[in-house]
Amino acid sequence: MPQEYVNTRKMRDLPRLLLAGSIDLTYRCNNNCRHCWLWRAPDAKEKKEELSFARIQRVVDEARALGCRHWSVSGGEPMLRPDFMDILSYIIRNSSGYSLNTNGTLITPKIARLLKAKGDKKVAIYGATAKVHDHITRNAGLQYV
Repeated sequence: MPQEYVNTRKMRDLPRLLLAGSIDLTYRCNNNCRHCWLWRAPDAKEKKEELSFARIQRVVDEARALGCRHWSVSGGEPMLRPDFMDILSYIIRNSSGYSLNTNGTLITPKIARLLKAKGDKKVAIYGATAKVHDHITRNAGLQYV
């Protein structure tokens, strides 16, 4: 095809839009899964290095100004943060969608009500039996409520 009939643009000339963001609220977890490469104990000293709620708000706001409309929220176990509900509520209010990765063990009735908000929830299930689950998570006797 002759060049005058082809409208080509190089990728570097196209605008860059930040459409989705990803944030790990913590690397701490109440499980200690055999396959996890970033695990920190629930009371790990790194807790003090986690982003504050105010800093997370600024990140969400700055990303939104750049076009971010969807957030992936994960960790470790994000619900270990005492301000988890505040963070997720802020993300829900300031985005068109979210996905949450969790092991589901810390869901309370109050958190369950928050999770009714439109979004994807991904709950890790580590085995069809308690024995398999306990072996993988190294968290014997965990009871789900």
